[in-house]
Amino acid sequence: MTEALEKNDAPAPTAAPAAPAASDVVQRVAAVLEHHAGMRVQSAQRRRLERAIETRMRVLGEADGADYADRVEQDAAEWRRLVPGVAVGETRFFRDRERWDAVERDVIPGLIARRGGRPLRLWSAGCATGQEAWGLAMVCDRLRDHYPGLVAEVIGSDINPDALAAARDAVYPESALRGVARADRARFFEPGPGQGTCRVRADLRPRVRFEELNLLAWAGGPHRGPAYDLILCLRVLIYLSPEATERVLAALAGALAPGGVLLVGHTESLTAPPGCVLEWLGGSHGFRRQEPETPTATPSARKPRGAAAKVPPEPPTPVEGLHLAWEAAVAERYTDAEAHLAGVARTGEALRLSAWIRLARGDEREAAKRIDAALAEAPTHPEPHFLAGMLALARNRPEEATAHLKHAVYLDPGFAPAHFHLAALLAAAGREDEARRAWHAAERASETDAERIRRYVGFDAAAFAQVCRGHREEEDGGG
Repeated sequence: MTEALEKNDAPAPTAAPAAPAASDVVQRVAAVLEHHAGMRVQSAQRRRLERAIETRMRVLGEADGADYADRVEQDAAEWRRLVPGVAVGETRFFRDRERWDAVERDVIPGLIARRGGRPLRLWSAGCATGQEAWGLAMVCDRLRDHYPGLVAEVIGSDINPDALAAARDAVYPESALRGVARADRARFFEPGPGQGTCRVRADLRPRVRFEELNLLAWAGGPHRGPAYDLILCLRVLIYLSPEATERVLAALAGALAPGGVLLVGHTESLTAPPGCVLEWLGGSHGFRRQEPETPTATPSARKPRGAAAKVPPEPPTPVEGLHLAWEAAVAERYTDAEAHLAGVARTGEALRLSAWIRLARGDEREAAKRIDAALAEAPTHPEPHFLAGMLALARNRPEEATAHLKHAVYLDPGFAPAHFHLAALLAAAGREDEARRAWHAAERASETDAERIRRYVGFDAAAFAQVCRGHREEEDGGG
């Protein structure tokens, strides 16, 4: 990464050679890194930080160490440039083969079964120059051979903008492919722009989105947006102070969907963060987010004589109960959702929601019963056909799923989630022209179908449209 910085920021012609960084300069810079990023510079990283400081001073033509320390204290972009000099980022694809095998063989298939065919959200937190995030996209691409219609949104984040620029460019030296099988090299890479380089193939590049993010600052605020099914935070926590590690772990756990998985480095933590339990997943440990249970009522203690009696709150109306059930289901609090439905007659929308909850919880038998009842009750309503398609998708019956989803969009051409899943199935079947049209239809429908997108896909309409656009452009490139 230091070499990349030197190429991107040519030194001033009159720059004098930078003197070795003084101890007090290193100390001031280390304090900035710990305060803003939670990084604790141990003795093993001190020399690397000194070299990073000297490199940046040489690039900037800065001869005075105290002046450079002032710059670091005042300029967030500058201290971010020093992070790669202290933390050794990913250097090759699929490093730690056992961990990646567990992700592909056990973790993601388990999440697919649990999600009932809905899109997965995967996050590489601290992705450096992107190999880990691209690796997740490649694993999902391989899994589509066994799970047609799988849709996954992959996000990579890092604190360093230069690393993210390299990740988006997706150009790597051939040495970075040491852990990639020959068949996967042909499947996922093309020749790079320079000798001895390769690049992630064009049809894969729209599947990953990269964002600049300071994990420590993010951990200090509330998590907003859809939850994640899988978070990889590998070889990041080892650089953080114990206090920062605790904060970041708790925030990452809070960003997981119920049943979601957080993977950290083998030696980084074996203590489950709040709301999670430690699990062994295919020979590798991880933390799984537990679904909160609705607390059961306990007998109240005897009130002292003369105490005023509390008036119990009015129970919600059926309409309120249905609304609360949907909100809990969108947040994937399925136990709460079913509790809110307890007083609502199982007909119409409540019946369809109860079927969706059962499907999301992996109870395919009960989901099938409720979907059949919904189809019998309203055979021309599009949502029971959509639910039947999602059940078929969960059962890995792509042709049956395609037929049901086509019926749903025939009954309601503006049904964005049905177009979305139909497009993924058509793409998996190699029907590129039809898939392109379905992605376009889903993107168009996102303008008027925000609520069903939120309920059935878990994205907001803007993110949904962006994903559809990316897949449509991918089909354009492949076609």
